[in-house]
Amino acid sequence: MIRQFRRSALASTAYLLALLLSLSVLNLPVLADERQERLQIPFPANRNGETVYLEGLLRMPDGRGPFPLAILNHGTGARAKSQKPEDLDFLARWFLDRGWAAAMVMRRSFGKSGGLYYEAYSCPNPDYLKAGQKAAEDIRASVLHLRDIPGIDGERIVLVGQSSGGWAVLAASAEAIPGVRGAVSFAGGRGGNPKGERNCPPEENLIEAGRRFGQSAKVPSLWIYAANDNLTPIDLMRRVQDAYAQGAGDSALRYYDDPRAGGHFVLRHPDYWGAELEAFLARVAK
Repeated sequence: MIRQFRRSALASTAYLLALLLSLSVLNLPVLADERQERLQIPFPANRNGETVYLEGLLRMPDGRGPFPLAILNHGTGARAKSQKPEDLDFLARWFLDRGWAAAMVMRRSFGKSGGLYYEAYSCPNPDYLKAGQKAAEDIRASVLHLRDIPGIDGERIVLVGQSSGGWAVLAASAEAIPGVRGAVSFAGGRGGNPKGERNCPPEENLIEAGRRFGQSAKVPSLWIYAANDNLTPIDLMRRVQDAYAQGAGDSALRYYDDPRAGGHFVLRHPDYWGAELEAFLARVAK
């Protein structure tokens, strides 16, 4: 029997719920030298001819700018409607401290964003390519809206994502999106099993999707993983990244073989990846 890997299936995973709770307690107040703006980003008309809006939050350093922009993309949590832009505040702060603006945008059907959930796939034989491409549509809409905001350098944009959001930015890297200079994927992937079992079979579907993204890749990408990640195991993700690179995608994978690096939540441990990411930003967003 085909099992549908939809958010309802993920809702029972305390593993991902723990991530959302742990991120929420890290929300930080806006400092005096920062600015923030709530966003309602229009998404192209749906099947009924209606425009839906994506919820977002933009944080900018004080000053006139223009500032380079990091667009931060969330993972797929246990309760999608409970997710909010502030869940990634700690990562936004990392960019703000380095003179970057940061926008946290909820994809369709997450948080207060409208629209339906288009990233679902069945198991076995999942369509990871389509899941990534549908998420990339939301990213494109976000970029096109944000790059025209005063104070933003619309020609220096980097896409950053966690888990399914990391897979989404890799998919978006395969598209010619104006102003995008690079993509950073933290524990990016799809089809993971929080119980530590293998990915939704066949794994070759994920590898082939990575190859397809790499064939069309328009910007460099940085893939970041850590030990003890049951959702995106490093042996599989190395194969995916190899296929992406063989497709001519300019990419690098960094793996931190240390249980203290956070596993699937490696993005919460900048003491491991901070220098690597700073070097990547300096290269792609000069």
